[in-house]
Amino acid sequence: MKFAEYLKIYKQNINTAIKQIFENRIQKLKNSFLKDYYTELKDYFLVGGKRIRPLLCIASYNAFKEQQDDKIVPASVGIEFLHNASLIHDDIIDKDDYRRGNPAFHFRFKNYYKGYNFKKNNDIDFGNSIGIIGGDTAFFLGLEAYLFNNFEKELNNRAISLYEQAFIDIANGVLIEIDMVNKEKIEMEDYIKMISLKTSALIEKALLIGANYAQVDKTHENDLSIYGINLGIVFQIIDDILGTFGDEKITGKPTDGDIREGKKTCLLILAINNLNSNKQKELKRILNKDEINNVDIENVKNLFIEADVINLSKKLAFELEPKILQKGGIQMATSLNPNIRVSLTVLEIPLLFKAAFGKTIRPYIKAGPSIGFILSSQASSEYGGVVADQPLRTYKTDLNNVLKNVEFGAGLGAGLEFSFSNYRIFIDGRYTYSLNDLYGSGTLDWKSDDEVFTVEANEDALLKSKGVQIMAGVNIPLN
Repeated sequence: MKFAEYLKIYKQNINTAIKQIFENRIQKLKNSFLKDYYTELKDYFLVGGKRIRPLLCIASYNAFKEQQDDKIVPASVGIEFLHNASLIHDDIIDKDDYRRGNPAFHFRFKNYYKGYNFKKNNDIDFGNSIGIIGGDTAFFLGLEAYLFNNFEKELNNRAISLYEQAFIDIANGVLIEIDMVNKEKIEMEDYIKMISLKTSALIEKALLIGANYAQVDKTHENDLSIYGINLGIVFQIIDDILGTFGDEKITGKPTDGDIREGKKTCLLILAINNLNSNKQKELKRILNKDEINNVDIENVKNLFIEADVINLSKKLAFELEPKILQKGGIQMATSLNPNIRVSLTVLEIPLLFKAAFGKTIRPYIKAGPSIGFILSSQASSEYGGVVADQPLRTYKTDLNNVLKNVEFGAGLGAGLEFSFSNYRIFIDGRYTYSLNDLYGSGTLDWKSDDEVFTVEANEDALLKSKGVQIMAGVNIPLN
C-alpha cells in the first residue's frame, strides 16, 4: 500500500485521538487562561503535520498482526506529541516564527500578549516562556497515550520506556547540533551521528512501539531499529535540501534559516569538502559574520550550487541505507557441501533483510563483505583458481592441525532464517569469492597441466576461490 493510501485511511483517526486527549484536559479546566493555553496548543497540533510517526507505529503493529485492527491508533499518537514538543522548542531555539506555514506556538503567544496589552515583560519574552512550557506540556500529554488505552500494563510500561529513550536521544541530538555550530571542522560522520539522534530516534521508536504492542519477537527489533534509523537519516538529508532550496509556499518554512544560524547541514559539509580553497574561505567568511543579510544568503546558495550539493546530498541519501549504522554479528557456519568447511564470520553487511512469515521464519537476501577465520582440524577443498600466484586448473588442500586460516570474502546469498531468543539460525546458498591466507602444518598440493607441486603448509599460501556453497549456522547479534 502506498503512503498516500495509508494516510487516507488513518489520518482522520489519528487526529481524532489527538483531539480527544486535549478535550479531556480542557473539559476539566475552570481557569480562562489555562483554557486559552490548551486550546492554542490543540489548534497548533491539528493545523498541520503529515503524521508520519504515528503512521509508522500503526504500520509496524499491523505488519506483525494476523488481523489488522484500530486498537493501536490511540497509543500511536504518543510519539506525535513528543515530535511536536521538540518542534515547539526547536522553533524557539532557531528563532523561527512560522511552522508548516502557520504561526509557531511561541509566536502565537507573542501575538496573544499584544492582544491583551499586558504591562509586564515584553511580547518576545512572554511568547518564548509560554513556548517552553508548551513543549514540556506536549511531552507529558504524550504519556497519556500509553496510560489510557486497551493494552496490557506490561506493554504500556515498555512503550513508556521507549518514549523516554526517544526524548533523551532527541535532547542529546539537539545539544550536539548546537555544539557543532561553533566548530570549524565537521566530518560527515559527525553529522550522521547527530541526526541519528535528533531525527532518527523518533522514527525508530515509533516502529518499536508499534512492534511492542504487536508483541513481536525481540529478534526482529534489531532490523526495525536499523530501518528506522536509516529512514530518519535519509529524511533529514532531504529536509536539509528543502530547508535551503525548497518552495516556502509548499514547505511552510523559510529557506534562509539554516544559513543564518550557521547550522552544519549536509549541504554545508559537502560544500566545504568539494569547493576549492578560495571558495571555502569565502563560504566560511560569510557564515562567520555576526549579521548575515539577504545578499549573503544568495551568495551561500550560489556556492552550494557550484559545489553540486543537491545532487551529492541525494546521492548520499540513497547510498546510506546499506552502509551506515548496520549492526554486525558473530556468525558461525558450516558448509553442507561434501567438503568440510567450518567458518566464523565476524562482519557481514546485509543489503536486504525482509520479514515475511511472522515471528519465527523468514526468507532473506543478503550481500556484502566478510572477514573471518576457517576453524578446522582438517580441511579439504577443490576449486579452480590461483595458488601462490601460479596459474592452475584445479587445486587441492589437505591440511592437518590448521592453526589459522584468515579469510576475506564477498558474496551474495539467499536462504531462510529461524529466530530463537536473541539468536538467528540460518540455512542458505551463497556464491562467494574469497582470499584465504593459510598457515599451519601439513601439505598443500596443486596441479597445473601435468605437473604436481607440493609445499609445506607452514609457508604462507594465498588461495583465491569462488563458487556456490550451502551454509548453515547461527548468527549472534553484537548489540
